[in-house]
Amino acid sequence: MKKLILLLGIILLAAGCASPEPEKITGNIITGKSDVLIVFYSWSPLGNTRSAALEYQRQLNADLVEIEPDEDYPVRQNAVYDRVGREMKSGTLPGIRPLPVKLEKYAVIIVGTPVWFSDCAAPVKTFLVRNDLSGKTVIPFCTSGGGNPGKTFDTVASLCPKSKVVQGLAIVGREAKQSEKEISGHLKTAGIIK
Repeated sequence: MKKLILLLGIILLAAGCASPEPEKITGNIITGKSDVLIVFYSWSPLGNTRSAALEYQRQLNADLVEIEPDEDYPVRQNAVYDRVGREMKSGTLPGIRPLPVKLEKYAVIIVGTPVWFSDCAAPVKTFLVRNDLSGKTVIPFCTSGGGNPGKTFDTVASLCPKSKVVQGLAIVGREAKQSEKEISGHLKTAGIIK
């Protein structure tokens, strides 16, 4: 169901955009035409982090893939807080499904996460811990209710010690669907577009 909603959202976004359409849409991946990969986790099928990730993809025509936990987080927000709180207290990270891409082919990895308890979402931490991004440029972005990234970008940098981690972009959640200019500026600052 989550993949179906993602696919519908991607199709609707692509239909309304003037930039080149992605080559192919399958499952939880959009294939573009670059050496840039956008990897993101979004708690909600229509979430703010997903909206921002799709905007990065639209601007770059890059490959995009969603991080999927082995066990989905609950739909009710309070239940999510309870689970995340338990995971943080115990220091455990959730399992995630394998990504349908080979990370070796990408020079740049854009990592998107919601802010949970002033930090990266746990599935994003799992991705960063499990994958060697040495030598790659990592460009983080996050979405949060108030736009405060907390320690999100510090966490990304600490989990990617052999990568070039550029300054992240914090997007206020409710503004994610209208963040074209902020994302464009972030990509220019990172040296990805002119």
